[in-house]
Amino acid sequence: MLQRLLEYRPGTAFYVIGGLVLFLAMAVFVQYRMTGRVNLQAMIDRGTEFKPFLDRNPHLEFVDSYPNTAMVVVRDRATGRTAMLDLAMILTAEVRAVPCENSREFSPKMVYTDAVESMCFTINKPDTGAGDPYTYGVSFSAKAKEGQVEQFYRNLFTSRGKRVSVMQDSSRAIILEAEDEDHNTVARISIRGSFDIVQGFLSWTNDFH
Repeated sequence: MLQRLLEYRPGTAFYVIGGLVLFLAMAVFVQYRMTGRVNLQAMIDRGTEFKPFLDRNPHLEFVDSYPNTAMVVVRDRATGRTAMLDLAMILTAEVRAVPCENSREFSPKMVYTDAVESMCFTINKPDTGAGDPYTYGVSFSAKAKEGQVEQFYRNLFTSRGKRVSVMQDSSRAIILEAEDEDHNTVARISIRGSFDIVQGFLSWTNDFH
């Protein structure tokens, strides 16, 4: 018996199965390190954690998400266009894509100067008592560096007399919030870069104008 074990030569199937097991083990380990828990269902069905939002917005289709952030990419079923949203503040909201043109709520000055694509939204989020609800949003992409987009929105916020708070500044995302004199958050910009393309989502309240 021992002699047979010593003479055993693994075949191709052994290496394939072994590789798959190692890959799954590494995926579980990475998820645990990043989230502090293991959710096998979420690994199989990406977007499970965003299901409440998608249930409220059946006109949107989940496309992708970014690890350890609340940012998702969705597709508007009616137009086929995609947009990045930050669900951190609008998870319980209903959002609708609307034309950016000919609307006083959507000033071109609120979109990054060199944006190549933009998609505007109205946000219907009940006020839960945790602050002013966001009412509008715009998603965009641009060929730029994260720092360039960040500086644009720092200038936008301060030009309107708002205080800038840094909520996150890491390789995963840059998130800034604008606060009024009463320390209420009136706007939020979420920025994520990939190679030389930056995606952003700006959401704001009626008090930001």
